Amino acid sequence: MRTLMLLRHGKTEDSRPGHRDDLTAPVEVTDRLYQAGGDEILALIRDLDDDIEHVLVVGHSPALPAVAQELADPDTSDPEALDTLQRHFPAAALATLSADGTWSELDHATLMSIRLA
Repeated sequence: MRTLMLLRHGKTEDSRPGHRDDLTAPVEVTDRLYQAGGDEILALIRDLDDDIEHVLVVGHSPALPAVAQELADPDTSDPEALDTLQRHFPAAALATLSADGTWSELDHATLMSIRLA
């Protein structure tokens, strides 16, 4: 089971990426996400190594909510989370999706939750 978390960028006091010394998870910062559309973000996700089980993608709207909407399977997703996603995905919103299979095969997922700041 793979977990994909999509976090819409919010404002921060210190916006220098990778500035924390206490992170234990690998962090990759790429400028490719800044102006990326949903298809580009999905391509980056599908290129991930299959040894990676959990991914957090931090990006902007409208691309990030577009990825969540494209992947969210209406038959398996939480109805309340789907409704929230369709209505709005404000700054600092976090969508959590789960999927079986490899990253390269990712074409649908279960939207587990949407958390709003």
